[in-house]
Amino acid sequence: MVKVNIDRLISDFEDLVRIDSHSLKERETADYLKKKLAEIGCEVEEDDGAKAVSGTAGNVIGRFTGTDPSLPTVLLSAHMDTVPPGEGIRPVREGNVIRSSGDTILGADDASGLSAILEILRLLKENGGQYPDVEVVFSFGEEKGLLGAKALDIKKLRAKHGYVIDTSAPVTKVIVQSPTHIVLEVAIRGRAAHAGVEPEKGIDAVQVAAKAIASMKLGRIDEETTANLGVISGGKATNVVCDLVTIKGEVRSLNREKLDANVDAIHKAFDRSCREAGAVLEFNPALEYESYKISPSSKVCARLQKAAELLGLTLTFEAAGGGSDANIFNANGIECVVVSGGYKKLHTLEEYLEIDQLEKTVSLLYGAIVE
Repeated sequence: MVKVNIDRLISDFEDLVRIDSHSLKERETADYLKKKLAEIGCEVEEDDGAKAVSGTAGNVIGRFTGTDPSLPTVLLSAHMDTVPPGEGIRPVREGNVIRSSGDTILGADDASGLSAILEILRLLKENGGQYPDVEVVFSFGEEKGLLGAKALDIKKLRAKHGYVIDTSAPVTKVIVQSPTHIVLEVAIRGRAAHAGVEPEKGIDAVQVAAKAIASMKLGRIDEETTANLGVISGGKATNVVCDLVTIKGEVRSLNREKLDANVDAIHKAFDRSCREAGAVLEFNPALEYESYKISPSSKVCARLQKAAELLGLTLTFEAAGGGSDANIFNANGIECVVVSGGYKKLHTLEEYLEIDQLEKTVSLLYGAIVE
C-alpha cells in the first residue's frame, strides 16, 4: 500500500480546525479548500445552494481526472461546517492524539474528512496506477440538517457510488444503514386568563402538553427506533394561564412502519389531551431525511473489503442512529457508505483525533479507489 504523508495530512487538518467554520459561515474554509483542490489539479466550482439559507459559502465541488476513463467515477465527500463552540480552536498535539485546548470543540468532525480527501487526491496524483475520475463534494450546513447536500444539484455529478467521511473511530467501522428522520413541530393553543382571579376560565396549554407527554413512550423505543421531544416553549407571565405551548421533537427509525406508528402515537396523545381540555392542536411532522441500507456485498463495500485485507484490517458493517450527507446521496441514486474520520467524543470539549486512525482511513479509501 502507498505511504501516507502524515505531516502533510496533519498540516491540512490543523489549518482547517483553526478556521472558524460554524454552519452557514463556511466562507474561509471553502476558499481554503478551493485553493487546495486547484493546486492538486482539480477542476473546481462552488454552487449557490447556500443563498436560500443566507449562508456565506455554497457546496465546493471538485473533479479530479483519473488515469482510466473506462472505470466508474467515485465520489468522496465531507462537510465544511462545525458546531459551537467552535471559534478560536487551538489544536494541541500529544503523541498520536490531537485535541483542542479545552474551551472549544476540536472540529475533527469534519476537518478530518476534508484533510483526508485532499491527501487521497495527492496520493493518487503522485503514485499513478489505474484509477477512475474522482468527484469531490465539500458540503455546507450539514450540522443544520444536511442543508448543503439537499441543495446540491445531483445532476452535476457522474458518480454512482462513493464514500462519505463522517463518523467516529475506529476506522474498521463502516456505516451501511441509517434511519429515516422525522421532525415534529407541535402547537397547543389553550385560553389565557388571570391566574389569580379567574384561572378556571383559562385552558392551560402547559397542563395539556404535560398530560400528553406523560402518556408517551419516548427515548429508546426499541433497537431500531428513538423518539424525543427536545424543545418546549410557552407562557408570558406567572399570573397568566398559558395559552400557547410549542414543542419541537423527532422520531427516528430504521424501520418505516415503526417510525410511522410512533409518529402516529405521539399525534394521538397530543390530540386526546387537547380534545379533553378543549385546546386546539397543530401537529406538523416533516421528513428530515430518508433511510438507506447498503448490502455488505455491494460493490462499494467490496472495494473497501479488498483494501482492508491488504491493510490487515477487519471491517464491521453497522447501522447508525443519526444521518449524514450519505442519506441524501443514496436517496438520489449514488450508493454511499460512511467511513470514519478517526475522531472520538465529537461535539464536545473532549473531542479528539487519533492520527493513526485518520492515516488508516486515507489508506483504506486510497486502496478502494485504485485498481
